[in-house]
Amino acid sequence: MRRRDVKVTLGEIATLVNGKVIGDENITISGISNVEDAKPSDIVVAFDERHATAAFSSNAGAVLVPPGLEKEGKSCITCEHPKLAMVIIAEMFAEERFSPSGISELAVIHPTARVAQDASVGPFSFIGEMSEISSRTIIYPFVYIGANVKVGCDCTIYPGVVIYDGVRIGDRVVIHANAVIGKDGFGFVWDGKMHRRIPQIGTVLIEDDVEVGANTCIDRATLGMTRVRKGTKIDNLVQIAHNCDVGDSCILCGMSGLAGSVKLGRNVTVGAQAGVRDHVSVGDGATIAGRAAVTKDVMSGEVVSGYPARPHKEALRIEAFIHQLPNLYERLKRLEERVKELEKLTSDS
Repeated sequence: MRRRDVKVTLGEIATLVNGKVIGDENITISGISNVEDAKPSDIVVAFDERHATAAFSSNAGAVLVPPGLEKEGKSCITCEHPKLAMVIIAEMFAEERFSPSGISELAVIHPTARVAQDASVGPFSFIGEMSEISSRTIIYPFVYIGANVKVGCDCTIYPGVVIYDGVRIGDRVVIHANAVIGKDGFGFVWDGKMHRRIPQIGTVLIEDDVEVGANTCIDRATLGMTRVRKGTKIDNLVQIAHNCDVGDSCILCGMSGLAGSVKLGRNVTVGAQAGVRDHVSVGDGATIAGRAAVTKDVMSGEVVSGYPARPHKEALRIEAFIHQLPNLYERLKRLEERVKELEKLTSDS
């Protein structure tokens, strides 16, 4: 993504992010950068004392910091929410990615499919029978959309995405490259001779404002629906199995996985490489730390970590004890040797 050719004053940026200028509010800013690559026309953002020291020593024209971290020698903006301010500033300077315009002659669209006039479909994409693509949705090249799929308004579907039959997708959904939505759930029964496949006849519903990362897989339900509720953000390489119900505004980090019929409440965070076993429920606002293995229900607001996952403070204590094991082992060996010496003295006397 390239920069827009935008020039604004530091004062205008401060107004935009509800901040306060300390220094020259008439400095012209034409971009936002990291500290290492900053130019005099850039603004940089620092979130803490250590980063603020580096930012004020950089080549940047200005710095945005939380109140109390301002320093002499460079104009700055103080702002209560610098991370949100960074997002707002980056949106102002970011240039839109190239996207298809109109419907390519090289796209294959079934005669019964309905594509809005203001939607865009790139070359070599396929849209199956009875499917519906709504207004202002952008479908990049090499996307497969099966039969009876409904995609809402203002969605972006990147190259290589596969959406199986019958899936429903809400408005303003972003699906990154090579994600697979609606694949059959992983269900088999041993019949005495072989693993017999369980028909997966449910569907997937992805609600409004969801983002799905690259190479993520969301499986269709065995019966009923796999559901990802509004505002949830899913990282790359995430597995969501059949019949899961992922609540509003959840965060699922890279390489995490939910087994079948997991239920996440609202605003749950699942750390990288964490796994949740089947039929487990996780309450609202809970946090599952990276690489945790969740084998039982998690209460609302609870923070769990470890293998198997347990309350985070308890997991930290256990981890600390594990690190002490070599020293404890050496102490035990010395005690055993001392006991043997005492036994020998006793027997000799």
